[in-house]
Amino acid sequence: MLDKSFYTRDAIIVAKELLGKKICYNGREAIIIETEAYTISDPGSHAYKKKTKRNAVMYDEGGVLYIYLCYGMHELMNIVTDKEGVPSAVLIRAVEPVKGIKGKTNGPGLVTKALGITRKHNGMSLTSNELWIEKGIKPEEIIQTTRIGLSQGEGLPYRFYIKDNPLVSKK
Repeated sequence: MLDKSFYTRDAIIVAKELLGKKICYNGREAIIIETEAYTISDPGSHAYKKKTKRNAVMYDEGGVLYIYLCYGMHELMNIVTDKEGVPSAVLIRAVEPVKGIKGKTNGPGLVTKALGITRKHNGMSLTSNELWIEKGIKPEEIIQTTRIGLSQGEGLPYRFYIKDNPLVSKK
């Protein structure tokens, strides 16, 4: 299990270093293959303008989940990063199934569905015995590019994925 200090760093660093790590929950395991970083000065971030009830967990110390509903139907999983009071997070965009997962996992809504993670997990610690991230594989090459599906901040190069993995989400 990764310790708290892994998460209490800049979102861009954590987004890159999450690639190849294994996420484990309720008998399900998957390798993280695609991420997107959201920082305090990022117009694409939910916490860009102000703290709200929805984004409040982003202001917590890194190492907890930020789960929100997108388009009224998809629950998306983010890993909160950085120090308490610095709202930043990493969206898990795609994973490669290892154990106990059926269905597609090449999109952020599909990831949470496959892992069985919902908004009830919002604020849950990643240093618990229920849900955690651990060492997995070392990616041979990481691609850094712009993010997908944003109206603001789309041009920022904060999306990362493992090169040539066929399960990376499509632009």
